[in-house]
Amino acid sequence: MAMLNLHLPKPSGSTIFTALFFSYNTFSKAWGLAGLRVGMAMASEPIIQLFNKIRPPFNISSNSQQMVIQALDHLADVNTMILETIELRDQLIIDLKEVKVVEQVYPSDANFLLVKCKDARAVYEHLKEHGILVSDKSRMKGCENCLRMSIGTASENKELVEILKAYNKA
Repeated sequence: MAMLNLHLPKPSGSTIFTALFFSYNTFSKAWGLAGLRVGMAMASEPIIQLFNKIRPPFNISSNSQQMVIQALDHLADVNTMILETIELRDQLIIDLKEVKVVEQVYPSDANFLLVKCKDARAVYEHLKEHGILVSDKSRMKGCENCLRMSIGTASENKELVEILKAYNKA
């Protein structure tokens, strides 16, 4: 969540503080709704007013709305999935640090990792040849030789690490 203090003049000329906040979450991995491309924003009234000026009318389908409402009714299940994803992420970090081609695994609170490799483009191609898709972030400033790797299931993460270890031997 981002916080910003904004000074707004009162009609009398004095200054008041209005807290503006914005928080955006997607209904993706933890919610099991990534294919819907739906998110929710919580914000202070001035920010919502700006959003309403630029968002298209009927910006999500009624089917998507119904699925999100159903998901909100199962918050305990979502929290369980989040905890499982955290455990899987923590284990993947440990496993990736044992792979020779991996130079650094950056800290993450998300459902993906940013991983610096010795030759990210070659590693990307190796993974792609084995049916594993990651995102090459090497062209982004500060992310040279970095790949973005989503947290998968335990078996998917194990396969990722095994294929990376096989790259070391190639």
